[in-house]
Amino acid sequence: TMGGSFLGGGLAGAVLVLLVGRHFDRSGLLNSGPKRSQEELDLFRQVAKDPDNAPLRLKLAGLLEKNGDPMGEFIRIDHEVSAFAPNDARRTKLDERWGELLEKNGRVWLSPLKRYGLEPKIAGTFFPYLWMEHGILSKVEIDRAGILPERADELFTNVPGLNTLEFRDGQSIYTGSGWKEIPYDPDIPAIVKLPWMEQILNLDVSSIKLTQNEVDAIASSSALKNLRSLNLNYNPLGDEAAARIARSSTLQKLHTLEMRSCKLTDEAARSLANSIDLGHLKSLNLGGNELTAAGAAAIGSGQLAELTSLNLDGNAIGAEGAARLMSS
Repeated sequence: TMGGSFLGGGLAGAVLVLLVGRHFDRSGLLNSGPKRSQEELDLFRQVAKDPDNAPLRLKLAGLLEKNGDPMGEFIRIDHEVSAFAPNDARRTKLDERWGELLEKNGRVWLSPLKRYGLEPKIAGTFFPYLWMEHGILSKVEIDRAGILPERADELFTNVPGLNTLEFRDGQSIYTGSGWKEIPYDPDIPAIVKLPWMEQILNLDVSSIKLTQNEVDAIASSSALKNLRSLNLNYNPLGDEAAARIARSSTLQKLHTLEMRSCKLTDEAARSLANSIDLGHLKSLNLGGNELTAAGAAAIGSGQLAELTSLNLDGNAIGAEGAARLMSS
């Protein structure tokens, strides 16, 4: 099924093969995008905060279909297809219609992002579903200045279902004589204070040379109270960053924390393991750091009672650390 993943699985993967290299309908590419009623905007924002609520998504789909918006049918089919086995003829028919709708309308649905220079691509090929979930545009990857926080109202109005933000440290542009790198340093403290961030569930700030001050801003922002997933991978932060996240009273809904290759030691493991504010954490990635058996033992005997996924690869925990985890 496609729920829970931007590429989703069978249907989206198959449609990737179907659509790459095909000609997307280029009508309506004046960056106008769909015009939304207030009722539609409100429903999109409710779905953004509760994306796994199928009845709510179908309510949105019904409203859009009633208003003549093809995205309504697309959202409905995206939901219906999951009820059938891959070889079921009814699924095949739905798959075909899903692909037709995406091919015809994908560029129109994502045209509001075109004005910012943003497009989802795989190997240079436009693929709209990369930034969609459950048939709804829900993700944006930002690699340039001038969008957030400057045009936040505009962005969240144009993409009312937005609940996932990914930031990159710049973009590569081909100039004809070679590639040119244009760096980008997002203003994280200003961005995470935006009221709009209350509908963001997933935040990826990996590999952007994040600082301790920026981690402090993330950990203290009340606008991030609904955040479920935080990716801090590949930032050379150190133990204090982990300690700050561990004592954040605003990140209590966090389910997934990624801190791979962040220069963490056993002290960071102890801070996270003993956090009373991360009690709902289910997935923790501390791979590629400087943990030993003591750090592994701290996690195994800590307060993270709901943890079901732990990645410690690339650490020196050894057989002792593995044994202490297994016995916890």
